[in-house]
Formats: sequence, structure tokens, C-alpha cells
Amino acid sequence: MRFDSNEKNTLWLTAVAHFGVHMAMLVYPTAAVAIAATEGIGLDVVLGWSFLGYAVYGFGGLPVGILTDHMSARWVVRTGLVGLALAMMAVAAVEPGTGLVVALVGVGAFASLYHPAGLGLISKTVRARGTALGINGIFGNLGIAAAPLLTGLAASAWGWRGAYLALGLGLLLPALAVSALPIREAPVGSEADDDDG
Repeated sequence: MRFDSNEKNTLWLTAVAHFGVHMAMLVYPTAAVAIAATEGIGLDVVLGWSFLGYAVYGFGGLPVGILTDHMSARWVVRTGLVGLALAMMAVAAVEPGTGLVVALVGVGAFASLYHPAGLGLISKTVRARGTALGINGIFGNLGIAAAPLLTGLAASAWGWRGAYLALGLGLLLPALAVSALPIREAPVGSEADDDDG
């Protein structure tokens, strides 16, 4: 199946976003080991700081889905992707404890924007939906696989703060690139013209 330029742009945006979401959400379990060791805090306490962030990520799906039904899915994905990268970088700047909890909630909140909006965007803009969703799924799984490896390497080189900063910056650059791609979001088969500026 050959994808047209609009479909390719959708696939680039959603692939980077799906990779980024799963990578970002799995940085913390590995980083927590480094945080506990560096800060001299029990690992159980450090892991507990992530609860609210994961809860926001999980429960955010429904309100984001409702939101996406009433506005542009491409802008929800773009906002989530760029915001996620910035939120990861913010984690590097906060102190362990309440500040870290708040920053991780930010990561979870921006990450929660992806699935309802990204999958909806694919459904509205790509004719070969099954193939597109399969490609998208590969990138999400790559994010899962890459997270512990990238986090471990970065934390070993630069500490847990440096890992969050490096991975956030590493996500921000492609996020800005794919967010600039023009996407027409009118449902497939619709005559509506939804040009993206």
C-alpha cells in the first residue's frame, strides 16, 4: 500500500509521538534506581512518587477522547508531543519529593493526550488504517524497548537529572520537526477541506 503525502505526514507525527509516549512513561522505573542511590532515599519511596503521574496518564484517556471529538486531533497530538518533551526536561530541574511528583504528573498529563488523538487522527486521515496502525504500534513498542536502555546509559553518563534532560531534548527536536508537517484532517471520503496552516 502506497501512502500519499498527507498520510505519510500523519504517520510521521503519530510514530514519533507513540515512540515518545511509551519511552517517556518508562524512563522513571529505571531512573528511580539512580534517584534512590544518588539522593539516599529508599527505592520504595522514590517509586511511590510516580503514582499520580501514571494515574493521570491512565485516566486522562477519556477526557482527552471527548476533547478530541470536538477539536483538531492533529493539534492535540502536537501539543502532547512537544509538551511531553518539555515536561521531561522539567523533571531534571526539580527536587526529589513534591516537586518531582508534580513534574511527573506533567509528564503523565501530556502523555495522556496521545492515544485517543493519535489513533483518531490515523482513522480520519489514512485509508489503509490497519497497516497504519501496525506501523504505529511498532514505534510504540520500540519506545517501550528503548526506555530502560537509553535511561540506563544516560543515567550512567550524566546522572538521573542528565538522563531526563538528554532524553527530553532528544525527543523535543524530532517533535518540533514532525509537528511542522502539514496534515489535512478531513475524514477519508469527505469533501471538507481541512488544510493545515
